[in-house]
Amino acid sequence: MKSFFIVSTDSMSLIHLARFLPHTEFMLKTIGLLFFLSLSFSGLYSQDSMFVENAQPAPLVAAIDTLEFDSGRTTILGDPRIERMLQIKIENQKEFPEINGFRIQLFYGSGSKSQSQASEVQSEFLKLYPEMGCYRVFQTPNFKVRVGDFRTKLGATKFLLELKEDFPEAFIVEDRIKLPEILLEKPTETAPLSPKMD
Repeated sequence: MKSFFIVSTDSMSLIHLARFLPHTEFMLKTIGLLFFLSLSFSGLYSQDSMFVENAQPAPLVAAIDTLEFDSGRTTILGDPRIERMLQIKIENQKEFPEINGFRIQLFYGSGSKSQSQASEVQSEFLKLYPEMGCYRVFQTPNFKVRVGDFRTKLGATKFLLELKEDFPEAFIVEDRIKLPEILLEKPTETAPLSPKMD
């Protein structure tokens, strides 16, 4: 059992509180429980007193209940220039569809001469491979020269091995590529599967 002492300032005598402590804890618990119960019951009582007979709904609630909707139509008000920009983007996507793929990056640089250096690398590449797509990209503050539209990393790796002689610093990057044209071959006549019996 814990002992507590109080020092009296007038007579400097110690009063032993060990015998009062169990009663004090019980009393504090009882008072706390009664306080909690009184708060709970007062909340229940106040809820009962809020109901009024023949109560009318608030005007806003009544207005919401009577709203009629346009059967799924939505009207967006905005600047007509935004609509035009969206149309241009949609047309470009139809004309030049893009997918995720791979390109080979030949040049990457920033600075005052990087634009002219990128142009030189691009023209040098197009002299060697005129049929291959070559793209000069500006992403602030860098100029990049990327080539090819490869759907697989394997295809990009094969072409990278060819380029290493002329462009030793080239490397493969993931990028959005133009969807390559898929040419459908006409089926050729093949030999019949079973031999003819005469």
